[in-house]
Amino acid sequence: MASQRKLVRSFGKSDAIDALAVARAALREPDLPQAWPDGPDRELRLLSDHREDLVQEGTRYQRRLRWHLHELDPDMAPALRGMAKDANLRRLARQLARMEQTAQVRICRELLRRIRELAKRALELTRELARLVREQNPGLLELVGCGTITAARILAEVGTIDRFANEFRLASYAGVAPLDASSGRQQRHRLNRTGNRRLNRALYTIALTQIRIYPPARA
Repeated sequence: MASQRKLVRSFGKSDAIDALAVARAALREPDLPQAWPDGPDRELRLLSDHREDLVQEGTRYQRRLRWHLHELDPDMAPALRGMAKDANLRRLARQLARMEQTAQVRICRELLRRIRELAKRALELTRELARLVREQNPGLLELVGCGTITAARILAEVGTIDRFANEFRLASYAGVAPLDASSGRQQRHRLNRTGNRRLNRALYTIALTQIRIYPPARA
C-alpha cells in the first residue's frame, strides 16, 4: 500500500487514506493471498525461535570461554565443534577445579556452568519440538536429511498448507522458484534471493545433507 499512498492527492496518513490504498491494491491484484489466523504453527515458531536464540547465546559463551582458556593454557581448549559436548565440559570443569582460583579461572567455571545450562535447555526444547512434529506431520521426519529442527522450522514457516493455491506459489514463498530474467531472444533465469529465507535455509539444509549421504541425490 505504500506505493498507493504516494498517488493520492492528499498528504499524511489516516484511516480514509489507508482504506483507499487497500481498495486500490485489491482491485489491482484480485488474487491476493488470504489471511489466516494463527494455528499450531505459532507454537512451533515460538519454540524454534527460542531454541535458536539459546544456541546462539551458547555459542557466544563458548567463544568467550575459548579466549580465556587460550590465555590460561592453549592445550586445554577442545575443538570448536565439540566444545559443548558434556564429556568435554566435564573434563574442563575438573581441570579448572584443580587450578589456582584466580579471577580468570572463576570466570571460566562460570561460563562452563552457563554453557551447560543453555545446552540442557536447548535439548529439552528439541524434545518438545520432536513431539509436536510427530503430532502434526510425522511424514517430514521420513525425508532423508530432514531432522527434528528442520522439520519444525518447515512446519512453523509454512503454517496451513491450504493457504497456498498450488506448489508453484509455495516455491515462490520459499524463494526456491527461479526468477525470469529474459530479454528479447535471450531466455534465462536467475537465482531467487527473495522469499522466506528461514524456510529457504531449511530446504537448503535438506538438499546439502542428501547430496552428501543420499545416493539418488548424489546422482
